[in-house]
Amino acid sequence: MGTRQDSSPTSMTVPSSITGPGKWDLSSQGNLVITTAGTYDISPFNHDRSIIVDFWGAGGGRGRGAAEAYGAAGVWATTGSFKMGINNPMNYVCGGANGSGGSASGGPGTGGTPQQAGHGGGFSGLFDGSVAIGNAWIVAAGGGGGGNNDSGSNHGSGGAGGTTTGSAGGTLNGKGSGNAPGGTQSAGGTAGPGSPSTHNGTAGSALQGGNGGSRGGGGASGGAGGGGYYGGGGGGGNSDQNDNGGGGGGGSSYLSTPNLPAASYSAPGTRIRYSDSPVTPSIPGSAGTGSNSSSTGNGGAIVIRLA
Repeated sequence: MGTRQDSSPTSMTVPSSITGPGKWDLSSQGNLVITTAGTYDISPFNHDRSIIVDFWGAGGGRGRGAAEAYGAAGVWATTGSFKMGINNPMNYVCGGANGSGGSASGGPGTGGTPQQAGHGGGFSGLFDGSVAIGNAWIVAAGGGGGGNNDSGSNHGSGGAGGTTTGSAGGTLNGKGSGNAPGGTQSAGGTAGPGSPSTHNGTAGSALQGGNGGSRGGGGASGGAGGGGYYGGGGGGGNSDQNDNGGGGGGGSSYLSTPNLPAASYSAPGTRIRYSDSPVTPSIPGSAGTGSNSSSTGNGGAIVIRLA
């Protein structure tokens, strides 16, 4: 990762996937809004300018065919005003909403199969160097996915992304027997119990949500955990009944206050994202929300602005 000298004190270098010239000027072009899942190496200004960055973690997906088992929202976090040193390029992560393929940024888990349960939402965050837990400056957690079967009921909703601790699966709708806990500040959420145990979900881990348990040839599958500082656990599935697919837990968030003394965050704890940031109108209306219609939730967002 390199630096670049520019004549404008408000410009920065960005990947060509954001803009072809590889340069964005916050003064002349306005706020930089990122809504495509991925990791972006963004270099600091030529001059030591203060910026504010807002992050929304991605929302989890709904268990397909289970209207009650909706996904949960991600967390909003802001750096507050801080200065990027000229020789300190950083990695910005925009969380994805699908546990597989190119939109898996931010560590979302994958919903149990077949009859897809909800995928987890990926975290969004800022890292000083490689995307590793020890380099995190700020992490806005993703929400968990809902459990599912093509029939039956009582499937757990996804757990919402949390600040210090993510919500457990099933918290929002009070259903599901294989629900998984959320991530904490020191560990991922444990695996949601399956029936039998071969259908357990998997535990969350550093920056990664757990996968939902499968249903086998019949039964119900578990929702995936949301990514986060530590990810939520994956909900348990079962092979013996069409009910009680477990919801995935939400991820936990993180603030490095020595590096970002003005940082803060908020976890709505529902399917609906936090919307009180002044830059909320600049991101898509669905960004960061849990889905009530698709096993894939809604991706996260980043907004970089001058302080």
